[in-house]
Amino acid sequence: MAASRYCRSPLFPPAGDINSTIVIYTVIHAVLCGHCLRALYRLVGDVGPTKALSVTFLMPAFGMLWGVIFLHESVTIPMISGCLMIIAGTVLITRR
Repeated sequence: MAASRYCRSPLFPPAGDINSTIVIYTVIHAVLCGHCLRALYRLVGDVGPTKALSVTFLMPAFGMLWGVIFLHESVTIPMISGCLMIIAGTVLITRR
């Protein structure tokens, strides 16, 4: 099976040249991800894994928000009701 030109893995590196901009952005991304993981581990230690995991439930709602802001996507009633259900579920999990 031939590798697709869109396949990205260590076995099939990108076809283009690697320049300093790519290296800088990769390093910045790695540092930011490291800080986020450190914050997540601290959050797990402070509030417990169940409450810390509830942060990930909000990802679809924020994905919709970023799509509206940056990609000018339209928002539908089912999307809004889904976000309200996500927020309600998160509130139910995190309350005492």
